[in-house]
Amino acid sequence: MARQSLGVGTIWLMASVIVAVLSNYAMHIGIARLLGVELYGVFGIIMSFYLVNDALLNIAIPRTISKFMSDVTINIRSLMKISLRMQFALTFFFSALYLIFAHSIADLLGDSSLSPYLIFLGFMLIPYSWLSLMLSGYMNGLRQFRLQAIIKTSLLIVRVVLAFLFMFLGYGIFGVLWAFLLSYLYGLLVTNYFLSREKKVITGSGGSPVNFRKIFLFAFPLTVAIFSKSLIRNVNTLFIKYFLVDNAVAGLYTAAFTVSNLSYLVFSALPMTLTPSVSKAFSEENGPLIRKYLSSSLRYCLLILAPFNAVAAATAPQILSLIYSPSYVSAAPVLAVLVFGSTFLVFFSVLLSVTTACGKPKIELNFTILLLVILVFLDFLLMPSYGLVGAAYAQLITSIFACAVAAAYVYARFKTLTNLMSSLKIILVSVFIYLIASLWQYSGLMILFNYLVYGLIYFLILYLFGEISTKDFQPLKKLFKK
Repeated sequence: MARQSLGVGTIWLMASVIVAVLSNYAMHIGIARLLGVELYGVFGIIMSFYLVNDALLNIAIPRTISKFMSDVTINIRSLMKISLRMQFALTFFFSALYLIFAHSIADLLGDSSLSPYLIFLGFMLIPYSWLSLMLSGYMNGLRQFRLQAIIKTSLLIVRVVLAFLFMFLGYGIFGVLWAFLLSYLYGLLVTNYFLSREKKVITGSGGSPVNFRKIFLFAFPLTVAIFSKSLIRNVNTLFIKYFLVDNAVAGLYTAAFTVSNLSYLVFSALPMTLTPSVSKAFSEENGPLIRKYLSSSLRYCLLILAPFNAVAAATAPQILSLIYSPSYVSAAPVLAVLVFGSTFLVFFSVLLSVTTACGKPKIELNFTILLLVILVFLDFLLMPSYGLVGAAYAQLITSIFACAVAAAYVYARFKTLTNLMSSLKIILVSVFIYLIASLWQYSGLMILFNYLVYGLIYFLILYLFGEISTKDFQPLKKLFKK
């Protein structure tokens, strides 16, 4: 099967992530409206644990394998055998952690009703880890981005349909968790079928057998780094439960975080395609191509995220009221802060994916551990006095610092980030859009008309400034030709 380029591959995976965002939003909205603020808060707490494991099992080992599979000097079959042992060990550790300490974790958070959900989560990790390795590791390493995106999309559709079915049947949060589990089993069957068609590529690959020590020394710091990064994203919900106790308050924060997380989720596809592409360019000692990948990736992130942040910050109450209900509008100040924190973490992830692809996983490890310490310190400092807003500002300050440090390191290494004048144009036009959105906005469904007008104004101004041209649409043209 044909391999996809970075641009086309990113679009395919980004499309699947958009479907993931839409399906997750549908599920979040359904839970928030059908089960109420308090149970939605419980769901948010369980999802915080889940998302930490999602980062480990769906990114850590799979990204390592994806990176090494792009190296033509490595025997793919031996690499897959080693990766299976590593993924199994990681899964066994966390599954056992939940199964043994579920009651202790629930008591620590002051809510014994959480323990059955944590036990279920421990069992659910087993099929999920296997699926993640095959789909995000093997298929991504083989550069089958289109097929990877299609499987992910169908899996998500199955999940959200089952989740709503089980909720309507009265199974509550357990019904949602069962939907997750069954969607993983479906994904395993489909992914295994398509990977079997790559058998000739896998068994017929040349190269020398993989050294376990080499893979482990790369994967271990990356795993710890991703674990720390995931905690940076999700630990605030757990601290809110610990400090503020109330599940309803956790529900408000979950609503704001879910909306703000849109940008981070959509652009999570970029590091997935950037890592094997930069790794290949690095192995070929093609410095100009690495700089091109880096500069264009950062520019496209800013081009899309800057206006999104401007509009989200200006219309936060309308967004929460439309998506959830007026009961969640009090979380608007939290959302206005969190959207910017998510954007800085997107840039942080893109920058670190370049260093990881160039064989420097320890850099990501050192950065993320430092940032996790800073976030925890800020949470203990701000959350007891300022509540939800304090948690949001702790996230924002940490994200800004993370982005600044990573940018300084990458610039020192590659002597490039992205075009300064281009960035200034995008930021200034986004500020202008923020002012328009603050002064002119409808409520209810009519806010969607506002968003359409804001988008048209934004792209029209950038087009007149010469910032957007036909070359920006070349990846889309390639995609539609195929």
